[in-house]
Amino acid sequence: AVACADGYTGSATAVCGADGAWVYTEDCVPVDCGRPSRDNVTFHSCTDTTYVGRCDAACATGYTGAPTAECSSSGQWAYGGACAPVDCGPPGLVGAVDFSGCTDTLYGGQCTTICPPGYKGSPA
Repeated sequence: AVACADGYTGSATAVCGADGAWVYTEDCVPVDCGRPSRDNVTFHSCTDTTYVGRCDAACATGYTGAPTAECSSSGQWAYGGACAPVDCGPPGLVGAVDFSGCTDTLYGGQCTTICPPGYKGSPA
């Protein structure tokens, strides 16, 4: 059977002509992966979504990393790199308030505590 090359779809034929020469017709086009989509990644400059096409990518706000996307021969995006949430680390001591027990240190995390003895109000 005649088939399109890897990364292409469609049909191709080869017909033996009366003069003994082959006559080829080809209707093979690159597979299309469509628009890429991945959590916490923004894709831009996706002008080529077909086989071996690449899209520029950046991590969403609050995430860091080096994501990539390339259209594979199967018609699916092959993703590389990753975006991880920014880690602020423990906030520690701020004035008279000790936040060092905080464990929710990733982007969007929130730490609350109570005022130490001798203080009143709401800690920042």
